[in-house]
Amino acid sequence: MEVLLLHKVTKHAVDVPPGETFGGLKVRIAPICGVPAEHQKLLFRGRERHDKDVLEACGVKAGSKIHVAESSEFKEQKARALEAEEQAAALRASEERRQEAMMKGVLDIKGEIDAAHKEFQLEKGEAGSVLQKKRFLELLTQKLLQLDDLSVTGEAREQRRREISRIQRLCEQLEESTPEEVDN
Repeated sequence: MEVLLLHKVTKHAVDVPPGETFGGLKVRIAPICGVPAEHQKLLFRGRERHDKDVLEACGVKAGSKIHVAESSEFKEQKARALEAEEQAAALRASEERRQEAMMKGVLDIKGEIDAAHKEFQLEKGEAGSVLQKKRFLELLTQKLLQLDDLSVTGEAREQRRREISRIQRLCEQLEESTPEEVDN
């Protein structure tokens, strides 16, 4: 026979064999309702039915409506799980913002170095280029220290490592050459 299960705002038509108990019905509908059998309360004609009660003996017929309620313990478990999920999502979002801030710090330093390097390239042919070379080396050293002070993880850590290598190469080039020979 087919009975109608009402769970929250959903309705489920379920075929049950003759002689089925309410306990057997709980097991059968657990995957449908998403509520484990031990956390279900089945109500028929306004009363909670015991697991050993036989559906037909309680007056259940084809088309009868049986209400499915969740135990308070199950509701609390779901609430705790939802809260834990929300906290995990908040932590992930916080970590993403932290990672973005770390990456921004590294990229800001990269941008400053790029701008200074471009300026140095434009000025290196002038008479004051030795002074420019010293200032550029000093700036690179400061940026190395700033990068070293950044506490970064993940992708930002890799970007920082690349920038440190790049700055070290630029410093080596500057120390080994005249300003005209320095390139990217």
